[in-house]
Amino acid sequence: MSARQQREQLSEYCDVIQAIAAFNYAMRVDEKRKLDQLRSWAANASASQLRDANARLEGQVSKLASRFGCKMPPFEFAAEFLYNCGVFKDDPRIPRYNREGAIPHISKAEIETRYFSNFADGNAVWKAYSPHLLLQVHYEWTVPPDAPFQFFYVLPEAFLYEDMALAYNSALEMRSTVQRITGPKPSLDMKRFHFYLRGAVLNAYYFVEAYLNGMAFDFCYTNAGKINPEDKDFLVERSSAKRRGFVSFERKATQYLKLILGTQHPPLQDSNCKSLKFLVTDGKELRDSIVHQSPKIHGASQVAEKIKWMFSINMDKVAETVDAAVEFVRELQKQLGSHGVPLNWLYGRGENGSFPPQSFE
Repeated sequence: MSARQQREQLSEYCDVIQAIAAFNYAMRVDEKRKLDQLRSWAANASASQLRDANARLEGQVSKLASRFGCKMPPFEFAAEFLYNCGVFKDDPRIPRYNREGAIPHISKAEIETRYFSNFADGNAVWKAYSPHLLLQVHYEWTVPPDAPFQFFYVLPEAFLYEDMALAYNSALEMRSTVQRITGPKPSLDMKRFHFYLRGAVLNAYYFVEAYLNGMAFDFCYTNAGKINPEDKDFLVERSSAKRRGFVSFERKATQYLKLILGTQHPPLQDSNCKSLKFLVTDGKELRDSIVHQSPKIHGASQVAEKIKWMFSINMDKVAETVDAAVEFVRELQKQLGSHGVPLNWLYGRGENGSFPPQSFE
């Protein structure tokens, strides 16, 4: 093998080592520095020197792959990871898209089933996370030498909760301004105000449904092999023919909890849960008037219900909707116990009527 080929091989070994360590939150600053120094050193090294270095690096790749339980061939994993991070090498097999700065978000379930069986050295905190959690990883990230160990991740439901809270707070900030505006033609501020109101309503339902879908996914993942096919199809919204099997919000809100807890009747119903009752009645009318807006009426003398609901939107109705969303998710968590997701990120509106700064941390 020529010196040029040895250099290419050394570069690939360094990439694989950095990819596996960085993905597992184990790439220390000093180790990254050594890899960079080795890459620079290779430019002027002889073929024999490069051969010896590659023999050592091959052993390091093998040890890292074994340490973290790499489920893919290490070089295949590294190529995929670098591509997903927007880091492109001179490899004709890798398409060259402009994805600079991309940060992959990968679910815990996918990491454990597709990538590593001993991710992050079997970290106890990691084991406690929900399967649908989305971990943030990047090829260039390193672990600070003295900082406490920390995973960076996103929960989809928390992300959508923030959207709801941000839209509501933005509307609340504008409320006093738009109340002073009169005239037949809505101003830009008035349009923006109603945009925030509608956004808060929609994201309230997105947030709750994301929580319901997350708890259903987690239950399927942790009980794989124990759930009958019909129940699994219901929870993941797929038919046995792998077609989309839509499940309404109302059914998810009652039947998912019943199935997960194995109870005879839904633990939460509109008869015993005030927040759920609102979400499937007035809140749903408001939400549907936006999502399924229609001028349809049954008779010429009747009022188009969806138009009436959408144009009657106001702060009080939106406040009821966001409050019901927060309260219903809390009720779900009480019922779910260990089957649920910790809600240390979920805050209700404060005394001043807005969601507190902690909602966005």
